[in-house]
Amino acid sequence: MWMNTSPKNSRVGASIFGLFLAFFVAASSAGAADSPLYRVDLPPERTLEEVEISIESKARGLNLANVGTLDVAEGMRNRGIAYDQVYKVYQVCNLGLGAEVLRDIPAFGAFIPCKVVVFEEDDHLAMITYRPSYALRYFPDAPREAKRIAEEIEADIIELMNAVKSGGF
Repeated sequence: MWMNTSPKNSRVGASIFGLFLAFFVAASSAGAADSPLYRVDLPPERTLEEVEISIESKARGLNLANVGTLDVAEGMRNRGIAYDQVYKVYQVCNLGLGAEVLRDIPAFGAFIPCKVVVFEEDDHLAMITYRPSYALRYFPDAPREAKRIAEEIEADIIELMNAVKSGGF
């Protein structure tokens, strides 16, 4: 077995994950164009069920397919790691636009499908994503069309996240 799931290692794993999450959250700045991340804090009364319904509904309206949902917290608990907070990763993609980018830049697959991460912090849920337009910095020779597509997808992801914040569908 590649991972020891003893209680001691479970605490260490949870601590490492917590440090990663703290760094990830601290590095974000909602809306800042120079930040690789976009973050939205949700009202304390917003439930995970409401968030999930909003994500699914708004994604459909923006032609974003939910190609997978990862319940990271459940996965940790299944491995014997004590973790009692919400941590879900929604993988969304405009499949047509994604295909266009991948034809020109196959390595861009490291950043797609786009991820909308929903996590619990203090007394509320929050969402965070990696900005596709920022990711293009790693591909200086990308065609101009790839930049336009990344900006379009990013605008859709941000619209989705802001709709979830406002309670919209």
